[in-house]
Amino acid sequence: MDFFEAIIAGMPLLQWGVYLLLSAGIFFILRMAIHLTANRMGRQVNRTPTEVDHFLVRLMRRIRGLFLAGIALWGTSHFFPIEDGIQSAINLGAMLLVLFQVGVSASVVIEFLLRQRMDPSENQARQETIRLMAKIISWFVWAVLVVMAVDSIPGFDANTLITTLGIGGIAVAFALQNVLSDVASALTIAFDQPFEVGDGIQVGEVGGTVENIGLKSTRVRAYDGQQVIFANSDLLKSRINNYQSLQRRRVMLNLGVVCETRLATLEKIPAIVKEIVDSTADAEYAWCYFTELGASAHQFQAMYWVTSADYNVFLQARHTVLMAVLHRFAHEGIELAYPTQTVLLGGTAPGQGESETSG
Repeated sequence: MDFFEAIIAGMPLLQWGVYLLLSAGIFFILRMAIHLTANRMGRQVNRTPTEVDHFLVRLMRRIRGLFLAGIALWGTSHFFPIEDGIQSAINLGAMLLVLFQVGVSASVVIEFLLRQRMDPSENQARQETIRLMAKIISWFVWAVLVVMAVDSIPGFDANTLITTLGIGGIAVAFALQNVLSDVASALTIAFDQPFEVGDGIQVGEVGGTVENIGLKSTRVRAYDGQQVIFANSDLLKSRINNYQSLQRRRVMLNLGVVCETRLATLEKIPAIVKEIVDSTADAEYAWCYFTELGASAHQFQAMYWVTSADYNVFLQARHTVLMAVLHRFAHEGIELAYPTQTVLLGGTAPGQGESETSG
């Protein structure tokens, strides 16, 4: 019995044994409870499509055994006369393990929240950008937890660490400011979604189809076949016209007919245009009016919609309408005008060419 009554760090060896066995028992109970609960929930999750259930199961399965062991040792230590120095070390170790588990759990939560914004049908580039965003946020959380852990260790000054990291961060930011700006712009594109892969866009004088959205640049296949590469930061500073969001396209049709056109024929033109548009696939008539008595032509203006966002459908519909107008006007004897000026030559002006003599 003398062996078990030996004092070690202010407490008999027997009490140390009881303390460790009790802590091991608590650890085993916690471990088994979490394991059984996660497995039971996992079987139920397979029968339900709810994402929250999957998240809770994964969160429970990411609880680390080291964290549970630290909690068991810390909780049990309050029932034994442990020396202050050792108790402080146990408290510190438990705090560090709590911070570690918070970081692990936070990573799971961040990934879950960002996955809610991710559609499996979305392009691969956007999915990769969202995953990168999750990693960046997780790194930031871990950095904060590391600073908190260092600050909790006696003898360590967290302010010095923060200052060092701040100076180093500023230096890195200056060195990589263009790259970081492009990466930040990529994240903005991923979340704000001004355009996606496959969209037809116009940036300045460049129009084309988005082929790839990367972390630093976006590639656009121009309509003339060239591949144009935009830095993401420059792209967001520009005015972007996204034609993919169009539900329909407006077409304005200006027609000028010669001034000699008969009044009865002029009155027929709006009905002719309406008939042509109504008979054209993917076209929807809006209006047609006589708008101007010009010097060399009577002007009509019509408007119709092409009910498709596809640019090729728009071109085909406009082509069909224009060809039909030419054929119908030729059949009706309606002549399209072009800028002309007619000079009417009459008789000689009075007094012109006469001379008066006096002697």
